[in-house]
Amino acid sequence: MEQTENGRPVANIEEEAQEERKRYITRLQRRAQSQISTDLGAELLQSQDDSQIATLIRQVLEETTARRVTIFRPIARGQRWHAASALADGGLYFSLVPPESVVLPMIVFSQRRSIVWSSTSRHEIPPPRPDEFGYRSYVGAPLIKGEEVVAIVEAVDFAQSEHIEKHLTVIEARLTSLGKIDAKTVTGEPLRAPAPTIPAPPITPTHGLTEETVLDLVLRPSMDPDAIIEIAPHEWLLINQLNGERPLSETASVAGLGTQQAIAVAALLLERGLVKIGRENRRRG
Repeated sequence: MEQTENGRPVANIEEEAQEERKRYITRLQRRAQSQISTDLGAELLQSQDDSQIATLIRQVLEETTARRVTIFRPIARGQRWHAASALADGGLYFSLVPPESVVLPMIVFSQRRSIVWSSTSRHEIPPPRPDEFGYRSYVGAPLIKGEEVVAIVEAVDFAQSEHIEKHLTVIEARLTSLGKIDAKTVTGEPLRAPAPTIPAPPITPTHGLTEETVLDLVLRPSMDPDAIIEIAPHEWLLINQLNGERPLSETASVAGLGTQQAIAVAALLLERGLVKIGRENRRRG
């Protein structure tokens, strides 16, 4: 016999709840994109057309089978970097992030050279290594115009990480229309990532979250409508998978994150009031 809740089939309630989550995520995306468009200004938008960037990173995602491909755009007059990410679910997500919160792209930017690494690679690089952030394989490369780094391309967790040098070649081929990728790699020699010139971000308090914690999105968060929303590319991965039912370890696995990384990400989202412990019950009537 079909289960019911308040006279309505449970299956229908679950479907409606999931649709509301999707609508909320779409609103977050649009708000982040609007904030970026306002911050970038008309002149920069003409030189780095968003639709062109979206097409390029989706092509890179498809051809490299990465889990996520992101372009970070450092803005000299701004305190945040602007990012566009293509995820394996087919979605395009926009982010505003403090540069110190994305350690590996910041290394690529400040040192003007690529990080190329996989767990199966023979190459050794000094810390911080991509696996410390939960990645199984990683390419981070600067896009250079003249003498200026205009963007950083980041691709993570390739389905075929043993072909990571080929993936870098694909990234170079697709993105040279935006600038030159300066990989600075030498065949047969270790690929080295210099130590960062900025301190790594402090360890995030876990707020008691564990691998068994169940989290859900806060669908109607209390926030200033004019407040800046900072959602990093890897945070979108977790946001997309929260459903108020799965333990965090399972959500992390589906999102392609390590459990400890997922706990750290979830703790930051909890601090910002975007997620809650337990199931969100405030649904539309």
